[in-house]
Amino acid sequence: MKVSFKSLGYIFHDIYNKKHTIDEFNDVVKKAVLSGKINELNACHKVAIFLAEKDNEITKKDKAKIIDTLTENYSIEFQQLMNISERTLNSSLYITPGESGFVSFVNREGKICHTAYVKSSDNSMTYYHANGSSIDKYITDMCGLICMRHIESTGIIFYMLDEKVLSAIAEFMNEKGWRAAFCSAKNLYKCV
Repeated sequence: MKVSFKSLGYIFHDIYNKKHTIDEFNDVVKKAVLSGKINELNACHKVAIFLAEKDNEITKKDKAKIIDTLTENYSIEFQQLMNISERTLNSSLYITPGESGFVSFVNREGKICHTAYVKSSDNSMTYYHANGSSIDKYITDMCGLICMRHIESTGIIFYMLDEKVLSAIAEFMNEKGWRAAFCSAKNLYKCV
């Protein structure tokens, strides 16, 4: 059987873009953290970018380009890349169904104050973040501690995005005067 270069390319593309279950994904993330592939677990935006790479939504090269826009924390270039503008900010959390991507939160003063990653998989969405204790407290106060999970040894917290958790995030945003913009990794990829 003759295998062409083109068909091998599709095979490698399919392997690279394989979607993980939540447990598989969390294990990939844990192994990467423990091997030192990320050392800034207290920087929510860098954790979100790292998670997108581990989810095979962006490449290492793309991750490096995005990280380069963070020279001034949340630079104008980063905001453009993440599609954060008055036009895209909402008072509720709007996530494109079936798409993984980034949620950027903006406070009352108009400053970006938190970034999270949403992983979309078969009929579910999972919200991941680091260094978001005020959001965590609000969600667990409303939904109970059982809804909050973490990736062992990483400090990364995650929630299955069900109606209760979405409602808790919406109420938190309302109380704090925060707005959010969602940027799918697919759309971000076009900009990098």
